[in-house]
Amino acid sequence: MKAYLFFGIFILLGFSARAQYRASQLPLSLAYYGNILINPGVKIGTEWEFRQWEKTPAQNASPRQHRLSLDPQLAFFQQGGHRSNFQFHLDLAYRIQKLDRRRYATWALGLGNLQQSQVVNWSFNLSDGSRQDVERTRRHYVLPSLSYEWGFFSSPRLNWYSKFSFAPWLSAEAANTLSLQVEIGLKWHWSTSKN
Repeated sequence: MKAYLFFGIFILLGFSARAQYRASQLPLSLAYYGNILINPGVKIGTEWEFRQWEKTPAQNASPRQHRLSLDPQLAFFQQGGHRSNFQFHLDLAYRIQKLDRRRYATWALGLGNLQQSQVVNWSFNLSDGSRQDVERTRRHYVLPSLSYEWGFFSSPRLNWYSKFSFAPWLSAEAANTLSLQVEIGLKWHWSTSKN
């Protein structure tokens, strides 16, 4: 219960940050998500930007755009065909982009909740050959994470990205592990202005 309350506070912080900043575009992301190239899954998300500024580091250098955002994400992936994982994750992200280039880099600290469901026992119906799940276990993990994202804009409204995240899976119900998650996807910047 405490974990859900904790994530509820993060969601409310995200909505308040979004309410204070009226961006003209809302990025929507869709990505392949998994442990390196195994355990395939899908991840969807968005970004709630709440601060953006420009800074010129030297006299003849191009200006850089800096941005802080809160990035909520939902993911689903399988492990070995018998474990289903549903994850909610929230990142506090810091992005740097040179304005004369289409590439950017983002560093993020995040916190997530992973719910894992595993079929332990099942039976087969001999009359029609169907499988019935008899016993299923559920585990909950807290995932603090550190991630790095690299991307480039192929057009003003579309960018491709790859993201690498290190996250320990912390649980009171099972052994703790360290995981490397990989995302490869695209972000479509949906216009929210009413022009």
